[in-house]
Amino acid sequence: MRWLVIVTLVAAGCGEDTERKVYPWGPIPPLVSADVDAGVRDASTDGAAPADAPAADAAQPCPTQVGTISVVGGVLNGQTLTAGTPTVQVAAGELLVGTVLVQVTRKDGCSACPFALAYTATWDDPTTGFGCAGNVATTSASRNIDISGNASGQVGTHYLVVAGRASSSCAEVMSAGSPTLWGDGNDVAGWSPFTILEAMSQGSVCIDWKEAGTMTKVRVPAAAVRIIVQ
Repeated sequence: MRWLVIVTLVAAGCGEDTERKVYPWGPIPPLVSADVDAGVRDASTDGAAPADAPAADAAQPCPTQVGTISVVGGVLNGQTLTAGTPTVQVAAGELLVGTVLVQVTRKDGCSACPFALAYTATWDDPTTGFGCAGNVATTSASRNIDISGNASGQVGTHYLVVAGRASSSCAEVMSAGSPTLWGDGNDVAGWSPFTILEAMSQGSVCIDWKEAGTMTKVRVPAAAVRIIVQ
């Protein structure tokens, strides 16, 4: 089963962009451990940091706010997504159908810089399961994301995560590295539930980002939809 995601851009003050983009969402293996509800990920998953992964200094301050992403509406499987705590309940492997509306605000101070907006599911393969929602060229824009695809086959709490940054590619955003580097412990699909909940409550999150081989702290605009599989 592959996800089919159709994205419509609405830029503040610019009206609706008629361009519609279609992105496949890759095969969906059950990557999330049953311990995810307790905030513990299986160390064998792609989200686990290898023993030799260089970590950012814990005392290193995170940059100030550079923007936010928030889920402001939408409907999945007939359930309304509530701003602040967007949550749906589905059966294992159930088809997820509906629309997620996100609001993006840029405060990075670089209007000429590309801002890649991307999304992934925490039960998917981080390297192939992410999608690209395009570039956010304005300081404020909303995106309607029409979703059709299967939920995880594993009972538990999972997440659909949306994140963006002034970066040249969605792969860089989803791998949290420039150049793109997967499996070093900070891929977005491998974020801990605590990190994702920070994104849901604040609209951004402080994470480790690998820049030219050096791990550093950055603040990334992000949001998520909680998917409870019963």
